[in-house]
Formats: sequence, structure tokens, C-alpha cells
Amino acid sequence: AAAYEELVAAHAQRGEVEKAEAWRIRMATVGLPSGGLAYWTLMNAFAAAGELPGARALFEIFQKGGVRLAELHYAALLKVIAAAKRKQRKLAKDLFIQMVRDSKIEPTMLSFQPMIDVLGNKGSTELCAELDLVAAVLHARPAEDPKERLRRGGE
Repeated sequence: AAAYEELVAAHAQRGEVEKAEAWRIRMATVGLPSGGLAYWTLMNAFAAAGELPGARALFEIFQKGGVRLAELHYAALLKVIAAAKRKQRKLAKDLFIQMVRDSKIEPTMLSFQPMIDVLGNKGSTELCAELDLVAAVLHARPAEDPKERLRRGGE
């Protein structure tokens, strides 16, 4: 599996998204699980290429394939949405809410940062507060001061 992931990563890092995706498909075809490295590297290549349809398709493959999605999976797709020429704010918000509500994932700066980029207020603590409020409501927990979360390193 590691050799396949290295091939996926190598092609993705060179911007050869189609070749990287082909190796990822071969990996799945022979029954090898795709770990986070191949997914993250391929999503970064999709972001660099502005290839949102490919990134969404890869996310859906993982989602429908029974992979237990982690914040990494959502954050990678949010990063691609943020890098797209035409940012799809509704898609990003819906994905963020799905991550928190459906997958029960507590957001950290890994997912907050691309959301900030999508919404056009990079570095805005007010936006972090708004997103934390959404997470708080969905998790039925008290909202937290985003400055405090940043001091703790986004835990």
C-alpha cells in the first residue's frame, strides 16, 4: 500500500492529477486501503489545479466506500473549494455543517482555515466565532472564544 501511496503522491506533487488518480484507482482495485497520505496529496493537487469536480468525486468515493471520514477528509475538500476560481460558499457551509452534525467531528483550525478562505475573511476571529457557534449549536455545547482556541493551537 505504501508504494502505491508514494506513486499517487509523486504524480500529484508534479501536478499530474489524472495519473495520480489512476494509481489511486489501481490501489483500490487490488483491494488496498487508501490512507490519508494519498488522499491529502491528491486533494492538494486538485486544489492547485482548481479541479473541484475531481475533488468532489474523490470525496464521494471515500464517503460511499465506507471510509470513516475524519476532519482531514472534509478539510481537504474545503481547501479545494477555497482554491477554486468561483468559490462555492453554500457548498462549503453545507460541507462544514455535515462534518459537524452528521460525522460528529469537532472542528479545529484544520477545517476552520479553509472555511475562512472560502468566506473571504482570512484570519477573521469574528468568522471563527461564527463557525464555532455553528459547531456549538450542532454539538449542543457552549460556544468558545476563538482567540482562546487559537492560543491552545486549535485543539
